[in-house]
Amino acid sequence: MASSPVDIHTMRTAAAALLDNGIEPPTGFYLSTLAEQLREYLKLLVRVLEVTSHATDDPRASAGLGEARRKLAAGQSSLGTLRWAQGLARSVNSLCTHAERLTVPE
Repeated sequence: MASSPVDIHTMRTAAAALLDNGIEPPTGFYLSTLAEQLREYLKLLVRVLEVTSHATDDPRASAGLGEARRKLAAGQSSLGTLRWAQGLARSVNSLCTHAERLTVPE
């Protein structure tokens, strides 16, 4: 089995801080820092998946990549930091799932 080129556990843990309904979402500086961290994770995941032919052959992965690119291009806009960061977190989780599939032998 091939190892993943990204630390999926760390990325999912960061995303969970914004998506777990059982915990209070972060605010202030921590929220801004977490949002930027998720943005960097998303950029890395997009790059990794773009160079992997399996990802572009899978319509779900291709759709996830398209959504991630749109979120990165759009920036925060008028959504507010929390909603923007939650959107990034959902995309990070989605692309982590696709990255995990790449490490499973066929």
